Order: sequence, then C-alpha cells, then structure tokens
Amino acid sequence: LQRRLTRAALGLDLRPLVERLAQLLDASVALVQRDGVPAEGPLGAHPETLDLDLVRAEVAGIKGQGLGAVSTTTRDRDTTVVRPIGLAGRPELYLAVCLPGGLDEPQRSAVSTAAVLLSLAVERRAERRAADRRLRGRALELLCAGDLRSEEHTSELQSRFGISYAVFCL
Repeated sequence: LQRRLTRAALGLDLRPLVERLAQLLDASVALVQRDGVPAEGPLGAHPETLDLDLVRAEVAGIKGQGLGAVSTTTRDRDTTVVRPIGLAGRPELYLAVCLPGGLDEPQRSAVSTAAVLLSLAVERRAERRAADRRLRGRALELLCAGDLRSEEHTSELQSRFGISYAVFCL
C-alpha cells in the first residue's frame, strides 16, 4: 500500500494521492479546509458515506491540538478518521477517510502514510509558490530599473506566470 501511495504522491497535485488512497482502502476520502469545506472530494466508490457534518465537527475538535492530532470515530458500522495535513504551523487542510467497518493496522498505516505524503506535497507547493513570487518580484524590479537583459525574459515570464506585458510597462 505504501509504495502505491508514494508513487501517487510524486507530483504537486494532491488529487491523485487522495484518489489512490480511496481506491486502495475502498474508502471515501476527502481533503477539507479548516472550516470543514471540501477542497478535494469526497472521492471513492461511495463518496456519500463520508459524513461531512461529522468531519466538520471532528476538525473543529482537533484543530487546536496541532499537527499530531487524530480523530477516529465509529458510527453505523463506518469508521471515520480525520488527520491534519502539514509540516509546521497551523494546518490548512485535513485528511478525512471513511471506511466500512473497523480500522485495521494496515489501513491505519496507509492513512498515516497518505497524511505524511500529502503534508510533503502541500509543503512543496508552498515552496514552489514562494519561489515563483520571488522570481516575479525580482523580474519586475529588474524591468523597472531598466535592465535590458530582463526584457529578453518577458515573454517567458508572461507564459509561466500569466503576467500581462502591461504590468511590465508600468
């Protein structure tokens, strides 16, 4: 299970890993924001089994407890696990998994592995956004200073970041 999850986590997109976890566990899986609103999902063969009201309540209950918090609730023969996603600071996302029946050790391990891999992917995305912001800022500084070398890269910046040429001319 862990190898398959790791392969699904190689990119910056979180959805393939969420889909893969749902498939491997035959579960309903979602990533939810701090307010319990789904950011991805619910996904899986039976997405309707994930009780979003329960997930919202569990997120509210654990969000002050830090990144190591976990909530496991069993209702109507389904087990719901909610875990924060992140490596530092306040989590922005939570992994919610609803499985039929109880949660055995391999399933628990798969949920933990997925949470770690999602946390790494979220961190990589944040680092990438920060690097892109720095690059855009530096390119604008150079253009505003009249650096002709930076004009050569204007079209690349426009295509990569979606910055209009008019922005460079201000």
